[in-house]
Amino acid sequence: MNKKELSAGGGSAAGEKLRRRRAAALAQPPSTLPIPTPRELPDTSGGAQTGETDPGIPAVRRPVRSGGGSSSGSSGARQRPDLDFHMPEEDAEARLRYENALAELERLRGEAPQYDNRYDEQIRSLYEQIASRSPFRYDSASDPLYQQYRQDYTALGRMAMRDTMGQTADLTGGYGSSYAQSASQQQYDAYLRRLADVLPETYGMALDAWNAEGDELRKRYDAVSSLEKGEYERYLDTLGQYNRTLDRARSDADTAYERRVEQEERDYRRAVDDYERRNDDYERALRRRRAASRR
Repeated sequence: MNKKELSAGGGSAAGEKLRRRRAAALAQPPSTLPIPTPRELPDTSGGAQTGETDPGIPAVRRPVRSGGGSSSGSSGARQRPDLDFHMPEEDAEARLRYENALAELERLRGEAPQYDNRYDEQIRSLYEQIASRSPFRYDSASDPLYQQYRQDYTALGRMAMRDTMGQTADLTGGYGSSYAQSASQQQYDAYLRRLADVLPETYGMALDAWNAEGDELRKRYDAVSSLEKGEYERYLDTLGQYNRTLDRARSDADTAYERRVEQEERDYRRAVDDYERRNDDYERALRRRRAASRR
């Protein structure tokens, strides 16, 4: 392979292919960054085999070729410099920052505030009582107050009837008469008319009681609804604070991930540059040695 094929910056098709391969590699996530294809190096067997390292080759780590002799060069084979690509180790600190940020994000996701409406049952009960109330109807027969009036006026009417009959009997010498009966009945009827006059009053009082009961239900409903509203607003405040904290944790995790990826990409670029530099240095040393051997 000639100089142009070995040079990453050359204008040949091979050089262009190498540039595209490198650009594609750097564009991939660190977890999938490829190992560069090893270069096809020139055969060095034609040179002098003295068993020693050529002084024109840069000083790099020179592992013993698998299956070869000792590093002292007793086998007579020239030792090859380390020209393999070494994938850089992951930055432990960047990984730890990302894992911690991710763990914090997962913890927060499991601690989302929950809304527990303690007043829901009371609100439903009060609403049903208000909505299911029947229209107002007045029945004097079932009105305890009216019945009490009726009992009192009936007793007073009978008492007045007896008094009238007694007074009339005194006037007639103890003998009853149709006049006495008529007069006593009139007294009794007078009390019954008073009872009829009480009916509008008992009706109004029953209506007021029915309205007051409805007002009380609505007041209780409004009071419990206000408590529920306040609790729900506090929940919304807590939820808003939680979401802001969660957003910050998500942003921290994203930032930690991006920095981790950027660090891995920088380390990878440095490894690729070092790989190419070592190969370039080795190829230049080979060319110098060959040029020197032709003299």
